Order: sequence, then C-alpha cells, then structure tokens
Amino acid sequence: MSSGKPTLHHLNDSQSHSILWLLEELGIEYDIVPYKRIKGRAPPELKQVHPCGKSPLLVTGSGRVIAERSAISLYLIRTYDGEGRFQVAHPVLPSPSSSSSSSEDDDDLVREEQLVSLGTATLNPVVMLAFILGFLVKMSPFFVWPLTAGFNLMLRKAFLDAELASGFGELERALLRPKTTTANQQQQQQQHAREFLMGGPHPTRADFVTQWYVEWAMAAKLVDLDKYPAVRAWYDRCQARPAYRRALEKGNGYNLAKGSS
Repeated sequence: MSSGKPTLHHLNDSQSHSILWLLEELGIEYDIVPYKRIKGRAPPELKQVHPCGKSPLLVTGSGRVIAERSAISLYLIRTYDGEGRFQVAHPVLPSPSSSSSSSEDDDDLVREEQLVSLGTATLNPVVMLAFILGFLVKMSPFFVWPLTAGFNLMLRKAFLDAELASGFGELERALLRPKTTTANQQQQQQQHAREFLMGGPHPTRADFVTQWYVEWAMAAKLVDLDKYPAVRAWYDRCQARPAYRRALEKGNGYNLAKGSS
C-alpha cells in the first residue's frame, strides 16, 4: 500500500471519469482536483502536473505522477485491490516452458491486455477521427457545409463505418466467448453473455479502459448498440453499478459530446 492517499487530477467531460469510477469501486480514500475545460480544451494548469497536459493524471501517495488510463488503472488495481476482485482469474503470464495445456483464449493477463488494446489502439483512433469530422461539419459555415458534410459522409462509408463495425463486432464476440474452466482449461459453452469482459463477476482493467470508448461512440451517435446486444447489456451493467453512479456525483460534469481529452 502507498504511504498516502492518491490524488486524481480530473477534467470534466473526459475519460478521467473511468478512473473516478475505478477509485469508487476500490473504496479507498483519495483526493480529487477538478478542472474545467477552456473553450473545449484542457486548461494549461494540467501541464504543471505532467508535461502531457492531459487528464486523467494520478499522483500517488509517494508523489509519483502517472499518466494514461491503462497505466493508472494497472497501478490502482495492483496497489489497492487486495482481495483481487478486479484482477484477472489467471494473474500470471504463461511460461514458454510450461507443460500445462494453454489456449489463446485463456482469461489471463495476455487476453486482458489484448482487450485493453482493442479500446486504446483499435476503437480510439476511429472514434476520434469520426468525432473530429462530425465536429467540423457541425461548426462549418453554411457556405462550406456541403463540402465538409460530403467529405465526412464519403469517409464514413469508405472507411470509418467498417472499422467501427469491426471493433464493436470484436467486443461483442469477446462478451459472448465461452468461459474457460479452471479445472481442465477447456471451454464450456454458456447460455448467456459474460457479465464483464474477462468472464468474472466484477469489471477488470479491460472493462474500465474499454467502456469509455463505447460511451464516447454512443455520445457521438457513431454506433447503434441495438446491433450488439451483448455490448448493450454490458454497457448498461457498467452504468448501473453503484460505484459508477457515485463517480458521476463526485465528478464535475460528464457530457462526452463536449470533449474527448
């Protein structure tokens, strides 16, 4: 455990909300320093905390500053989740010399990292580009609006919609994937979708990181979750958690239509 409380530097209407949610799930004491956007952007004061000037930023009890949600989530879970509620069922990387049978679908750290990357490396750039294009269309003067709207539509049809469908399809398959038994490492078909991405009764880092991209895509009206019923159920399940609702109350605004930092 750290010697002191962690401090979250939290920007309104941003992905920092997912770290606030995780802190509430952990049930630990923490401090929060709220920031408001200036003309839709993060304020310059955040650069005094870390050169990236982005949120979330976490200052640990020992004074270390951690940027990026996946790294912050990893630190918080490994440091404060003593009961292992938010960790994967197989928290040790498989050994290359291990004689035990293994599958690429095992619910281990490798798969968790794969799902985290699905959000950060696959969904993030596509949602970001689609969001920016939509914003440009919305803000365009009337005399150039047909040009920007036409370009946006062309790019959506040629690339973005297919990439979004691919990413959300992968997320849907992850939630419908059969669970791996701990007894014989064989998969047994389940009647229902997983509650959370790693197959356990609680969210893990994969859920805390990836869920935000789904929220962002929903806020920007880029995806119809009715096409992905398992994702829809998972999304609603995350939002219904008491810790998620407490995070909404403790945050200083959460409207993803206003920002993405």
